[in-house]
Amino acid sequence: MLSRYKSYTEYHILSVILITITIYFNSLFGDFVWDDLVHLDIFQRNIKDFWDLFSFFKSSNIVGQPFYYRPIMLFSYGLDYIIYKKNPFGYHLTSLMFHMLNVALVYLLAQKIVNDKAFSLLSALLFAVHPVRSEAVSWISARADLLGAFFTLASFYIYLNYLETKRKSFIVLTVVFYVFAIFSKEVCLFLIFLYLIYPFYMGEKVLRKEVITVFLISCLVTFIYMLIRILIVKVFAGDYYPWIFKTATIPWVILSYLKLFFYPVELKILYKKPYVL
Repeated sequence: MLSRYKSYTEYHILSVILITITIYFNSLFGDFVWDDLVHLDIFQRNIKDFWDLFSFFKSSNIVGQPFYYRPIMLFSYGLDYIIYKKNPFGYHLTSLMFHMLNVALVYLLAQKIVNDKAFSLLSALLFAVHPVRSEAVSWISARADLLGAFFTLASFYIYLNYLETKRKSFIVLTVVFYVFAIFSKEVCLFLIFLYLIYPFYMGEKVLRKEVITVFLISCLVTFIYMLIRILIVKVFAGDYYPWIFKTATIPWVILSYLKLFFYPVELKILYKKPYVL
C-alpha cells in the first residue's frame, strides 16, 4: 500500500486518521471522571448562553488549580456543554477530532521539514498511536494538551510557509495561533524559541528579517500574556514550593517523560512526582 500511494499525501493522512479512529473508538463511550465532573457541575450553575464562556478569560482554572490560566481550554469545555449538555460522547468526540487534526499536522510538518513522505507517514503514525498520548485523548479534562498541540503545530506550520512565501498575512496567522496556544497551555511558550532556532537547524548562518519580525512580535505578545497571567492568577502569591526547588526538579521530570516515551509501560493518570526537596 505504501509503495502504491507513497506520492499521495491525502492517502497517507487518511490512512493514519483511520488508524487513529480505530484505536480510540472505544474512548468515545467513556463517562465523565474526576475533574470532568467538577467542570460539569460549575457549567450547570454558571453557563446560560454562549457569551458566558468569555468569563473564563477573567479567572484562573476552576478545578482548584490556582496557578493555571487556560481560558481556551475552559472555553472549549463550555462550548461542548452548550452543545452536548451531560452527554460525554460529544466531549470525547471533540477530543478525538483534535487528536486527528494534530496527526495530520504532524504529517504536514514532517513533510515540509524533511521532504520525505515515508518519514512523514511514520512520524504521524507514531504520534497517532503512541500510548503516552492516551490520557490526553481519552480524558476530557486533559484537553489542554490537545489544544496546545493543535495551535502550536498550526502556528509553526504557517510560520514555515511564511519563510517560504514571505506573505505578510502568514505573520498574522502565525502569531494568532501562538496566542491561542499559550492561552491553552503554558508550556506552549517554548514556541517563540522554536521560531528563532529553526533557521539555524536548516543551516542558515544569519537570521533573516522575516525570522526577527515574527520573533519580536511573539515576544511582545508573550510579555502582554505574562502581565495578564500575573494579574489574574497572582502567580507569586502562596506558592507551594520555592522557585529554586521547582527549577531543580525540571530535569527529573523531563527524564521521567523521556522514559515513558521509550518505555510506555504501566501508564497511569497520576505519577509520583520526582520532587527535589
